[in-house]
Amino acid sequence: MNQQFHDMKFEQLENGTVRLEQHDYCGESVIVDLHPEQLKFITRQVCGLSTATAVQVKDLERRLSVLTSGIEAFVCDSGIRGEILDHCPAGLEFIARLDAILNLAWEYDGARLAPSDMRTPKAEPSETETKPTGNHIETRAATSGRVAGGEQMGLEV
Repeated sequence: MNQQFHDMKFEQLENGTVRLEQHDYCGESVIVDLHPEQLKFITRQVCGLSTATAVQVKDLERRLSVLTSGIEAFVCDSGIRGEILDHCPAGLEFIARLDAILNLAWEYDGARLAPSDMRTPKAEPSETETKPTGNHIETRAATSGRVAGGEQMGLEV
């Protein structure tokens, strides 16, 4: 991300820091590097959020992450998916609805817990993780991020 807005340039550096560069009319520049949390705090203050409201927002973000994590653990559990498919006549519909709920949870969570190599817990190379994608589930090696395949709806195919 490297963008310019009027006489200010901003970019996110590799270490996550946000760099602001303000150009003046004499050709000189002033550079300020901010931690993303500092930028978030300043933005909330400038937009009129009180400190108490900012704390409530941060707490709500945490709660949504915890909720999303719990939903993800339930929906991605291949044992639960197998039980639904084995014992429910409408199992495919239930699985599709569960996947939709998880997608909605990821959306509300701001994709902080969406499956990616950065966010998933690292496991031994032999372990796998599952993620619902539409009407099927993908199995991925937890450390590689490459799709291993071989499952659909949480079951071996």
